[in-house]
Amino acid sequence: MTVLMLIQHINISIDLRVIDLFKGELFSAQCSVPSLIDGDSTIKGSDAISIYLIDKYAKEEQLYPMDQEKLSLIHSQLQFLNVHLHSNFLRLFESVISRNTLNSFDDIKAKIYNCYESLDLFLKDFNFMGGNVITIADFSCLPTMLCLNEVCLVDEKYSNLELWMSQMESLIFFDEVNECAENLKILFKKSFKMCS
Repeated sequence: MTVLMLIQHINISIDLRVIDLFKGELFSAQCSVPSLIDGDSTIKGSDAISIYLIDKYAKEEQLYPMDQEKLSLIHSQLQFLNVHLHSNFLRLFESVISRNTLNSFDDIKAKIYNCYESLDLFLKDFNFMGGNVITIADFSCLPTMLCLNEVCLVDEKYSNLELWMSQMESLIFFDEVNECAENLKILFKKSFKMCS
């Protein structure tokens, strides 16, 4: 979803192939999702694809700026999102889907709420995840937050994070991307209720 949001934002057209992982569909044994094939180049992973698309097609430098100070802040946030938020989301999702680690839910949820606290503190000083303008970090964070919010609610305790989410919802492409996330959110929520 990160890449889909970015594609909408920078307004480029693609030939999208949807892969149903639950049916075991992949391009090849070496394929990862998402993958981008652009001419002779194959790029794998949301952040790598996003950086590639921004560098090649975006008119807005702010999404992934050349300024080293701004870029270091974005890299720091991407690192935090990948190491903490995304990885704990995946742990929670795997636990929900496998239905075999009920005892770990509280531990994983506690780690997710710790992530919320860190993000909320960051957003006390900045409007967006990578500074005061929308960047690749916002595109990286939003899909995970949309799904997590079904199980680990972002409420007034995390008022800065709550405000950031409402700002992101006002973006022109949000409804289309949120619709894309809806099936995953429904599956996630339904599976979680079955396990709890």
